[in-house]
Amino acid sequence: MAYVVIHRMFSLPVSLPVRGADGLAKRAVYGGVERQRLSSQSVKAHLRAGTGLNNGSMGELAATLGTEMSVRSALIGPRKIAPALEQHGLNPEEVSEWAHAVMALFQTGKEKAPAQAAASKKGKKAAAVESEEVDDEDEAAAAEAAEAPGRQVLTLGTKEIDALTTVAATLYENKVPLLDGALFGRMATGIALSRVDSAVHVGHALTTHAIQSSVDFFSAQDQLLDRESGETGGAHIGSRELTTGVFYLPVVIDLQQIRKNCAGWTDAEVAKVIGWLVKSVATMTPAAMLGSTAPFTDPGEVVVEVTNGQPVNAMGAFERPVTPTLEASVAAFHHHMQRVWSMVGHPAKVLSLSEFIDPKASLPAVQRLADAVAYAVPATG
Repeated sequence: MAYVVIHRMFSLPVSLPVRGADGLAKRAVYGGVERQRLSSQSVKAHLRAGTGLNNGSMGELAATLGTEMSVRSALIGPRKIAPALEQHGLNPEEVSEWAHAVMALFQTGKEKAPAQAAASKKGKKAAAVESEEVDDEDEAAAAEAAEAPGRQVLTLGTKEIDALTTVAATLYENKVPLLDGALFGRMATGIALSRVDSAVHVGHALTTHAIQSSVDFFSAQDQLLDRESGETGGAHIGSRELTTGVFYLPVVIDLQQIRKNCAGWTDAEVAKVIGWLVKSVATMTPAAMLGSTAPFTDPGEVVVEVTNGQPVNAMGAFERPVTPTLEASVAAFHHHMQRVWSMVGHPAKVLSLSEFIDPKASLPAVQRLADAVAYAVPATG
């Protein structure tokens, strides 16, 4: 097993990058201390969108690899399949039925329709007897077949069977996930798609110290108020939480799983994806409220392991909160990892962003770090 482990420590200025349902910064208790949390989901969303410094989006990377991005939506049936069926001349009622039926292939656990539920209560044999489409001679055979797991008596024409076979073959031949699915996995609960295990494991980013927050009172000016006549106030007043902090973000890339998810990729293409991920994690800004906080931050410190051993989340370095500075966090990280590597074994390669900082270099340090990691990724075999 080979892994690329990315450890990023970075400082965020006054901002509120991720909020919970209560409108407050997301939190988690670690080491008995409440920390600010940047959720794994938000980090992956920013990686997909390329939020941060100039590295190109994941969609642009997909294009260079000859693939594309998935469509992530619960509305694929009504928004994608239904309009296409309308173009084939189906009436609105048929479009709705077929779009629902197609989406049902990818879902489980759905409630039965009232008619189906009633038939189930009566029993499969009784339902078969009542059906006008099943004659007396076939009743016993139909009931027996219906009891067998995965079997159902159907009446299909040759063209219908050919069409279903074509659909099944197309889904099978295109079962390789698109770029985001290959990296972050795909959860499939129905029968038409296979589940894809994640190859890139993104942890929740926590502050290396206790949460630092304050309440910001704000008002929106009303330009139509007549100040000279004594009108006062604003168009809107409110309050929100703002925070600052130094965060630790762990990302683990499973090289074997990437190669399994995309068996057609060459070693050079795998290395290209790894390099893109390293640079993106290093420069990604977990941002919200851009217009009022400008939270764009520098990469901080990024340490990358290329290892055949056990990947380790280094949050243990901050179980005891450190001084809320990047310098203190980096020092605690290095002290902790020396102990960890003594226990589980030293990685084949360790590269740090700070080692690549050179004002005279023609390429930025983050790019040269990404290139060095891509070069260090072991080839197959």
